Amino acid sequence: VIAIYTRSGGKTGFHSSQKEVKSVGLVSYAVMQVYEHSFYRKFRAIHQDLATLQVFRFLHTPADHILLRIAAKCSLSQDKRTLDIDATAYDDFNRLTSSKQLPAMVEAVKALTKARKAANKQADGGSALDVTGV
Repeated sequence: VIAIYTRSGGKTGFHSSQKEVKSVGLVSYAVMQVYEHSFYRKFRAIHQDLATLQVFRFLHTPADHILLRIAAKCSLSQDKRTLDIDATAYDDFNRLTSSKQLPAMVEAVKALTKARKAANKQADGGSALDVTGV
């Protein structure tokens, strides 16, 4: 994660960068460098589709898409091109990207996004979407 932004005060609030937050619920969005799985516990900064350009990929993502913080030890090469994760994090990666878990992850992100949009619409004075069962 390169930057975390939160929104201060209600409808007319502004976004500001934070060094840390106590809850992901306080985060408006985050800017992060994205790594692509290459082999076993290694991830590469230069994705296959960007190999000819030799550039890194960055992502500006809403908080709804932040589902897991890796609590394991990771090591980043000095040139920041290779990320090596430990066995615990790799097990989590395999579990969450499995054909059984991935559809549930996608649905969780959709549900979180729908709930946030409904809450924002209600806060703006509009009628909220029904998010029962989410």
